[in-house]
Parts: sequence; structure tokens; C-alpha cells
Amino acid sequence: MNDVQRHRRPAIWLGAGFPLLVTVVAVGLQLSWWGDLPDPIAVHWTGNTVDGFGSKVMVPWATAILALVFPLIMTVAVLAALDRGSRGPNLRFMISVAASFAVIMATLLTGSLYIQRGLVDAADAGSIGPVVLASVVGGVVAGVIAWFLQPRQETV
Repeated sequence: MNDVQRHRRPAIWLGAGFPLLVTVVAVGLQLSWWGDLPDPIAVHWTGNTVDGFGSKVMVPWATAILALVFPLIMTVAVLAALDRGSRGPNLRFMISVAASFAVIMATLLTGSLYIQRGLVDAADAGSIGPVVLASVVGGVVAGVIAWFLQPRQETV
């Protein structure tokens, strides 16, 4: 395996494949809860209080765009740099951020729907705090794991 392949494969799997898997699982969960969600749903909180509402249709779309498209854009940029011969921890970091961002956004958006399951009025949704905490912790864990699953890169 040549040097380019040694760096490209993990970048593709972690920066594109993993976000795709996370997005498919998140959107699948969201759609499986469709009938149990109020409409409109809560989309914004200030502290423990819901203060913004929107259509539940927007959440699967937002998940797909944020948890998949943004990491794919980062991954394409990294692959282009690798193909040009660039190497360095910054490229490794970008792939880690792509994996992390996918988990953060998928968890945040899916979790925001999870806490609204079974409600008649989205204004009765509880605090979003535990969902935010879970998304940040999950994102950090995913990013650290992605970092260590990639080969070291000397700066070129």
C-alpha cells in the first residue's frame, strides 16, 4: 500500500463512511418516531423553556445536511490535499472533526425529538441540557477515536 492509500482509506471511512452511518441511523430513528411527535415541534430552547417551534419535517433534512454534507465537504478537501502530497496533523484533525461533528449534530437533532415523543404540545418538552451534554460527549469521543484510527502524518 502506497503512502497516499495509507492516508486516504482511513480518511474516507472516518470522514465519509462513518458520518453516513451516523446519519442513516439518526434519520431512521427520527422517522420511526414520526407518529409520536407533536406538530409543530420544539426547535429552540432558552434554558429549560421552549421558545421556538417548527415543522417536524425540517429535522431529518437538517440532520442529513449537517451530519453528512458538512463532513463530506471537509473530507473532500482533505482527500484533495492528500492527493497533492500534503501531509500533516491538520489533515488528520479535519477528519477527526468531520466524525465528531456528525455525532454532535445527529445526537443533538435526534435527541431533541426523543424528548418530545408522546407529547401533545411541544411546549411541554423538558430541558434540552442532557441532550446537549450527550451530543458534546459523544462528539468528543468520536473525534478522539477518529484521531487515533488514522496514521500519523509528518508535515509536508
